[in-house]
Amino acid sequence: MIDDGSRVNDAVMIALFRSRRSVQNAKIMVLHVKIVSRVLEEILGVVVAILAVAAATAASLYLLVLAPREPIYGVVAALLLASFILLLYLGLMKPPAAVPPPPPPRVTPAVAPPAPVAAPPPPPQETMIYIARLETRDGKIVPITSVRQVFGRKDFEKLVDPVLARAISREHFTVFYDFRAGKFFIEDRSSTNGTLLNGTNIRGKGPVELKEGDTISPAGVLHLTFKVGS
Repeated sequence: MIDDGSRVNDAVMIALFRSRRSVQNAKIMVLHVKIVSRVLEEILGVVVAILAVAAATAASLYLLVLAPREPIYGVVAALLLASFILLLYLGLMKPPAAVPPPPPPRVTPAVAPPAPVAAPPPPPQETMIYIARLETRDGKIVPITSVRQVFGRKDFEKLVDPVLARAISREHFTVFYDFRAGKFFIEDRSSTNGTLLNGTNIRGKGPVELKEGDTISPAGVLHLTFKVGS
């Protein structure tokens, strides 16, 4: 079932089509009227010229008949006939329509190429400030950014084979700084596979002092060198 909206749209489309058709028919009719008017003007001009020549000829013949009596009539008749013939010639021999001059060449203004847009400068790289760091043998760094920081599998999964990373516990060990002692310490967080400090397992031994250059190995699958400062 077609709704009222569809019917209205169809009616509007039909009305638009008919209005366009009417405009086209009106344009064609105007063009036909112009052509007929032009033809009638040409025919009327020829008829008037013929009638004028006929009247001039008749008048000339009449004057020529009277010419033997009065020679002046012959001269007037000849001039009158010549004048009408000249007018007929000028009326029928229309000058050729002037050829319109060719349009001037279209000059397309030159469009300057857009100026290159300078690339925005790269954003300044943030300089990470950390108090210490764990460094792998190939130079990758795991920063220590707080005085007590817990390390686990997520901190090292990109530094070791995924299969080996499973041996590291989610929370494996803690590195912290003791302000009273002025030293760093490391403590295993009861990890499954333990934490090696310089080759010695420190699981269950509580906090152990951490010195510059010590090697930390969570679960024995990754070797990290402890260094103080950035």
